[in-house]
Amino acid sequence: MEKKQIMSKGSTAIIIILICVCLILCAFAVYEIHSQSILKKVFFRWGLVSEVSSDSIDYAVDGWNNCLNKMTYDCDVVFFGDSITRGSDFGKYFDGVEICNLGFPGDTLNGMKKRVSMIKAVHPEKVFIMGGINGLRDHNVDVCVQRYSELLDLIEKAVPDVEIYVQSVLPIASYKESSWYGGGICKNATIRAFNEKLKELAEEKGHVYIDLYSVYEKDGSLDPDYTSDGLHLGGHYEPWAEAIREYIY
Repeated sequence: MEKKQIMSKGSTAIIIILICVCLILCAFAVYEIHSQSILKKVFFRWGLVSEVSSDSIDYAVDGWNNCLNKMTYDCDVVFFGDSITRGSDFGKYFDGVEICNLGFPGDTLNGMKKRVSMIKAVHPEKVFIMGGINGLRDHNVDVCVQRYSELLDLIEKAVPDVEIYVQSVLPIASYKESSWYGGGICKNATIRAFNEKLKELAEEKGHVYIDLYSVYEKDGSLDPDYTSDGLHLGGHYEPWAEAIREYIY
């Protein structure tokens, strides 16, 4: 009798443990489905799904648009991109050229698509684009090229007379290839593959493609003399400026 009671208690304990494990797994699954953190990375990486567009107002972008429009500012050149673009100060390299830097830290191609109206607001004659590195951490090349194509279409529609210059993505340091902030991973081989398709895309749409990868590459990765963190240029923009000088003037 005592043996049966012990077995019964043991079975009950196992059942309770299994129920608790199931509840924990269910809670985790609900959280992941809600946040889509893992699913998004897996599905986006292999191009199985695209991002769900949102009709909600991006108040940060809307605020900047309002500010730029009210400035009634006309510039000659816009630099449009992420933190790598933001860190530049091209004004000191190009005398007599009115430059507007619309680089936004951490921006992705989808984020840049939302900001196209900023380009329109400052009425440039030329726009130099660099984007994609923040997307290549989590998504495959084809997904990023498709988003770039959509970005170019939006710019062409918003500012039909602007000259568009598509700049290649820069290399990264070799140690960045195995780990990156946020858990994303990107190889220089992936960047090169993306740049090849980017060149094809630019030529297909009738835009100028500028190879900046080669300008900053050494032994297959970002030249350590040009960076302190393996990704950003840390003020080393003179080679970039020289590479685009013929297109600025």
